[in-house]
Amino acid sequence: MSIKGRVVTSLTKICDSCSAPYCTKIDEQFDITVLSSSRKDQSGLPEIGDSDPSVIYVKPGTEIDIDSSIQETIRLTASAKSSCSEACEKSPVVWKRAGNQKKRYSQTWSKLLDLKRSLDKAPS
Repeated sequence: MSIKGRVVTSLTKICDSCSAPYCTKIDEQFDITVLSSSRKDQSGLPEIGDSDPSVIYVKPGTEIDIDSSIQETIRLTASAKSSCSEACEKSPVVWKRAGNQKKRYSQTWSKLLDLKRSLDKAPS
């Protein structure tokens, strides 16, 4: 038997570039193959997540639990590196230095530079 499913949801993530929260949508399909096993001892059978996570072995008449497959689909999709926008991902932060020289820094460092500035302003 084959189970074809689709996960459609949305969740709030933090942008990898600017650390701002944003909403992202997940719309992924998954396929699971269910194989019947008449063995009374299930210990020798592979479980979900073994060599092929899309195959589930069950005894006839047993309910199939696909929760872990759905969770894995969401986890794999949501764990991908992402930004709140394409512009944010590509744009560097420009900081001015003494003498009107400009130096470019990656967005990745912007929060650390903000923290440094706030610590520099703090009274000793």
